[in-house]
Amino acid sequence: MFPLTPLPVLVWPKPDAVDKSSPTCSTPLITAAFLNHAGVVTALVEHKAQLELKDARHGLTALASAAKYRQLDALRLLLKAGADPNASDVFGDSALSVGIKYEEVLTLLVSDPRANANLANLTGQLPLHKAAERGYVFALKLLLPLTKDVNARDQAGFSPLQCVVLGSHTLSLHYILYASLLSAKRVPGRRLVRVAMGLPRER
Repeated sequence: MFPLTPLPVLVWPKPDAVDKSSPTCSTPLITAAFLNHAGVVTALVEHKAQLELKDARHGLTALASAAKYRQLDALRLLLKAGADPNASDVFGDSALSVGIKYEEVLTLLVSDPRANANLANLTGQLPLHKAAERGYVFALKLLLPLTKDVNARDQAGFSPLQCVVLGSHTLSLHYILYASLLSAKRVPGRRLVRVAMGLPRER
């Protein structure tokens, strides 16, 4: 049986090993976050691991990796340690976007006052666009109050509302339609939505 050597000695025999990239282009902290090893994440943070380093393949930080793979313990620890929830990956997506399909992840992220729901990715999409096109009602409910322009268009010219229509998500359609109509009298895609919902033509 191996002796119970203290964790820091096993993980990093040299000070610079704490941020050393692996053959898979990941740092120890990113790997620990991906695997949700809370103890290792804590130890690495205590040894001053750099929180904002990104893996070379996808541009994910440790926090974004935790968000993408729903590793809640690691996500909580990294947010508490001060990791940036707005750091972008190679596609320009922040943690809010890469973790868009998990309600627990989004709830944790939006509870951090630093999280910015108004950052567009390289295609001009906000997190709200992603929630809309995928039909995630829980995400719409969390993101709509934080989004300054719910009618923002991406580079293809689509608003979140139009993304809902294209995805044919009925429940999401009703929710985002209601929010959009509250924010603006003339909503991009409003006519298209009324047709899709079988509503009479507006005068």
